[in-house]
Amino acid sequence: MRFTNSILIHQPVEKVFSFVSNFENSPKWNYAVITCERSTSGPLGLGHVFNHKRQFLGRVLEESFSISRFEHNARVTIESLEARYPFIMEYSFEPRDSNTLLINLFELRTTGPFRLAEFLLRPKVNKAVNHNLHALKSLLESNP
Repeated sequence: MRFTNSILIHQPVEKVFSFVSNFENSPKWNYAVITCERSTSGPLGLGHVFNHKRQFLGRVLEESFSISRFEHNARVTIESLEARYPFIMEYSFEPRDSNTLLINLFELRTTGPFRLAEFLLRPKVNKAVNHNLHALKSLLESNP
């Protein structure tokens, strides 16, 4: 299951990138994320690992993910590590005057019976991701 959403946020790229790429902020705008903590130290970047607790399909999952691509103020990609429902998520940040076009690519690797139900789940998951992006926009625009 793969889809892309985008949203224009009325804040500069530096601010949006800084907030989004620090995944410890995820519970503030992603209703599915209960907690998220960085498990590696040092400046945020490629290879950093986070542990998070999230809700998915009525279950609470404890998983880890790592930053697999990190281009300052341009792109950050995360990939799940040993997850029940493996995922890749990429955020791209494009300047638009003094605003930011945030593009989110989400890929959930489905297998077995879950793959058969994908066509039913796809609209629901896509709607949830879109809802989260709007929550992020609201949060960032209300805190100049």
